[in-house]
Amino acid sequence: MPVNCASDIATCRYLVIDDDAPTVQRIMTVLSELGATTVDSVNNINTALGRITKTTEHPDIIICALSIPNGVAFFRHLEEKQFVGGIVLISNKSERILRMGSNLAQAQHLNVLGSLLKPFTEGALLNVLAHFKGPKAIFSPLPQSILTPEALLAAIEQDQLVPFFQPKVSVKTGKLVGVEVLARWQHPEHGLVSPGLFIPVAEEHGLVGLLTQNILSKTFRLIAAHPKAGRTVPVAVNLSALMLSDIDLPMRIKDELDMIGIDPSNLTLEITESGLCENMISSLETLLRLNFKGIRLSIDDFGIGYSTFEQLHTMPFSELKIDRIFVTGAAQDGEEYMFFQSVVMLAKKLGLTTVAEGVETQEDWDVCRQLGCDVAQGYLIGRPVLAETFLNTPQSAPHWQVGKNRLRQPRIGDRSRILEHP
Repeated sequence: MPVNCASDIATCRYLVIDDDAPTVQRIMTVLSELGATTVDSVNNINTALGRITKTTEHPDIIICALSIPNGVAFFRHLEEKQFVGGIVLISNKSERILRMGSNLAQAQHLNVLGSLLKPFTEGALLNVLAHFKGPKAIFSPLPQSILTPEALLAAIEQDQLVPFFQPKVSVKTGKLVGVEVLARWQHPEHGLVSPGLFIPVAEEHGLVGLLTQNILSKTFRLIAAHPKAGRTVPVAVNLSALMLSDIDLPMRIKDELDMIGIDPSNLTLEITESGLCENMISSLETLLRLNFKGIRLSIDDFGIGYSTFEQLHTMPFSELKIDRIFVTGAAQDGEEYMFFQSVVMLAKKLGLTTVAEGVETQEDWDVCRQLGCDVAQGYLIGRPVLAETFLNTPQSAPHWQVGKNRLRQPRIGDRSRILEHP
């Protein structure tokens, strides 16, 4: 008898990728009992990629064996194809290897529903599948031929880049403390384009400064023009470290803040990418200039990539953002929990504010509380929305209050969001 789930996963299209016939048969049996009628299985990655590139009837959920040849590289191909369905990872390796595979897939912006160690029970598979709530992203696929510097420059000049806001709340009080500003490309033909596609183009072709300035200016004007006089919305904006070689950047930003009437302390710049390591001297000079202007600085995605303890020691950061890899699901993963705990303890000793990304469930929120993390951000709190939509939502409305009485333990398959916006 079909299982009744809130996500109606029985109607989903499935693709099972594994070269272990008995495992495939067990999965197919579970899906059949679930009531699923559109199920396909393949035993290699090349065939799987062929299924996904079909213009119609592509899978909603992929169940993939991590150890299948080229299984890890499969994630990169899925990201390139902007796959927005759900992914379930299975493996006969250790839990640690499964976690690493899951982290890699999430780092490539894929919607990982969960991971299972072979042999797994039918109930365990059903519980993971029940997490699917439809496509995680809202981006429209864009032909690679359009991802050119000329097209991006035209998009900036034609005002196609728009700021989205994602709320950040105090873990202690549950109240709104600011927003992260996220750039989106509203393409006239293809809809919203993922920043993971156009930001690399901007960085490679010297357009990242122009793009960032465009989003900053729009954000400042929106806040200043908002009809509620005196309203202050602290904002955080990603700043590529490639821009830190521009020693005049701090003065330009400060001049614009002064012209519009925004206190510099209400702006946090989140520093990303490898430029910090490539030119430490010029980066440090620009960071100090920004600090002297009263602008707050945050080291982004700490724990992965190029974030190092040396940067915390030698550069004037006041905030540390803990990457979602170490936050989402930390309650169930001992190693993630220990890393999360260690980073929060280090930040406290250095006097830094901690921001946890990827807070998606009640359990994630509880871990943030237990460890004394200062600020939380993630889908449990709110998805990114158009800046105008955010600014037109009253701060005093009950749904802005995220506290102990507002949060509840979610049921299986229930990932209710607290700060959803229309």
